Amino acid sequence: MNEHDCPLTYARPDGIGAFQISVAEYESGVVPYATNDDLIELGVALAKHHSMEIKASEAGACTMGRYGFVQCLEGEFHTLIWHLADGRDFVLATFTAGSLVAAEVRDIWSMVRSLHLEP
Repeated sequence: MNEHDCPLTYARPDGIGAFQISVAEYESGVVPYATNDDLIELGVALAKHHSMEIKASEAGACTMGRYGFVQCLEGEFHTLIWHLADGRDFVLATFTAGSLVAAEVRDIWSMVRSLHLEP
């Protein structure tokens, strides 16, 4: 992603909540390889940069390859952060909302786990 690209954004109609996806594609040089711990640490670093309190984290397999997940809280706002990797490319997905609705979170988890990049 370059400085002129904007993340793909889905927002709630009431304006309180957004799901964003950004992609970083491998272009050249040493091929990046991220472990599950690396992917979690990317989320932790992002949360700390924005002074968010970390509530939970996990890592696992997904359609793209693997993911690291961090759940954060900043005041009344909840932020869910995923970093996904396939051994070359990365995806950052975030969901921020004033409240977490279980059905909505399940749908977002399903979308994140199914993300993949076309060659």
